[in-house]
Amino acid sequence: MQWELPNIIQLIFIIISCFLFFFIGFFVIRKKQKERPRIWVAFILLLIGLFSFSVNLLWDGLLLQISILPLGVWLVFLIYYFLDRHAAFYKHQNRWYRHRPYLWLGFFTNYLFLIMMVLAHLLFSLVYPSKQLITFISDSGGASTLRIHNTAETRVFDKQALQTQLHQAQLKQVDGGEWFSSSDPTFNHGEANEKFAYILVGTKAKWGSNLEPLIFVEDNGKGLLIQTEQQQYYFTLDQSIWEEE
Repeated sequence: MQWELPNIIQLIFIIISCFLFFFIGFFVIRKKQKERPRIWVAFILLLIGLFSFSVNLLWDGLLLQISILPLGVWLVFLIYYFLDRHAAFYKHQNRWYRHRPYLWLGFFTNYLFLIMMVLAHLLFSLVYPSKQLITFISDSGGASTLRIHNTAETRVFDKQALQTQLHQAQLKQVDGGEWFSSSDPTFNHGEANEKFAYILVGTKAKWGSNLEPLIFVEDNGKGLLIQTEQQQYYFTLDQSIWEEE
């Protein structure tokens, strides 16, 4: 599975979550204990506590992992239970009571990360609204178009026409059924007319969004189909981005 880099908002919330995770573990729990485990032991226990059985839930294009069973806590408990049966060989028999706060903190930190990811997702939609073309095309200075279908005619791309309409583009509903029928010769009297026979390259999405969309250009130059990993967005323009012949 390909690992996806977080956007700037997710990265900020991850840093905050990690800070709270270690702050509570090392400066709250450990400070209150009379008999404290070594720092490296507490660190390992925190990580083991994160291990859990979880269920996946897809919400608004975001994959959420909801922890259900604290497998890490159970694992260490069973190990200590077995060792305590031979407690004569060990100096500290109360280690489970000293270590379990770190394990439970690790488990409940899964919910902290879950809440933070939901908040980051909501904030992302405000900072980088998907209803605005400028989110996906913030910099078109190096933009150019390529033909990707044999029915595409040779067109001259008007970069300025695109740049001036980035804020005025309107989001429309994707009509995949109509587009498919127009490009399939069996539905179009034996002719294949690809509606999006061009692709726009060399653009940059808004800084920090970590978006790398595929941008298809409509044959008339007045429509852009944005394809992200989660969804498609169709924007219409008032003027064509093709230069008039």
